[in-house]
Amino acid sequence: MNYKAFFNYRANAYQTQLKEVLAQLQKLSVMLMAFMYTAFPALILFIFLALGQLVSLKNDNAVEIGVLLLLIQSILLQSFSTAILDSNHRQFQYSLLAKRFYVVLADIPLLVISHIILIMSLVLALSMGLSKLLLAPHFIVFIAVQLVSAIAMLYRPHNLFFYLVCVIATLLIADMVSVLGVFSIWLALCLLFALPRIGKEATPLINNAWGFWLSLNWKHRALSEWRIYFVVIVLFCGVLTLNQRPDLEFAIALFCAIFFMLVTTSIQIKQTELANHYALWFNTLKNRDEFFRGQYLASAIHSIAAVLLLTIIYFNVFFMVSYLLASAAITFAVKRKPTHFALAWFVVSGVMCLVNYAAWLL
Repeated sequence: MNYKAFFNYRANAYQTQLKEVLAQLQKLSVMLMAFMYTAFPALILFIFLALGQLVSLKNDNAVEIGVLLLLIQSILLQSFSTAILDSNHRQFQYSLLAKRFYVVLADIPLLVISHIILIMSLVLALSMGLSKLLLAPHFIVFIAVQLVSAIAMLYRPHNLFFYLVCVIATLLIADMVSVLGVFSIWLALCLLFALPRIGKEATPLINNAWGFWLSLNWKHRALSEWRIYFVVIVLFCGVLTLNQRPDLEFAIALFCAIFFMLVTTSIQIKQTELANHYALWFNTLKNRDEFFRGQYLASAIHSIAAVLLLTIIYFNVFFMVSYLLASAAITFAVKRKPTHFALAWFVVSGVMCLVNYAAWLL
């Protein structure tokens, strides 16, 4: 196959799989639009304003803004990585060309097209002109960080720990070095991260029902990874807003809790599918009930982790308990009727907000 035909094939495969990805995200998009229908046009404006703050350095939270944009990038690329790589036919692609280099070369344009924040950064850089851009070297490094970290995320999608370490390290050193220094360190880490993976991945042991479900969720850990990214992004937005408006502490906490509940309890949909898939095998075991109860493990872990993160913004025992009870109610509702998840989330989260608001007034 000649190179032109191969690149045309990749472009068509990208369009086809992108439609499938958007169809999968349609339900989530509808739920988000039902709650906050004006958020999506505002998101584009928010990104441009954030990039402007990053260029000018007029905001004391410039580093945090940069980290937030990189986290948003990571969750977007996780959604589109299958379409970019055409992962379902990856081995077939290698059989079409003599050199794998051209397969990777076809990935890069599709990656750039999918990288909305990078495109917006390049548009802003071009509008600034070379003379003004040279006065903001940290922004040039930030663009390089976006590209390198995107490539690293594309080919090393399971190294979530790396990104969490980068986030924590960035926040710890933000007050000690310049913005240019922070992003230079991040760029160096991304280049190191882009090196080939060393060693084999460990396989968790299965000793009992809980071990089985932990092992199964480790195998499907991509379900948790994008949820962790989303939660961290919402938490970042909440903390940044709280720094500007500390008087809105309770409202910010409620806003974050609603979105946390959306992404953490939705994992029960997949857990129910897995439980139904292994139901016949479970029924042959003596401790079958324990294996069936294990399907709630992932939802419980995500909900507990989310409520602990919420304490960063607002610490209140009644708020924490009501959040966990609401998450449990949605989880059990999803188990019985997965198709009613949107309705259950909307009603239960609304009741939780009203109860907590009444308690806050008292």
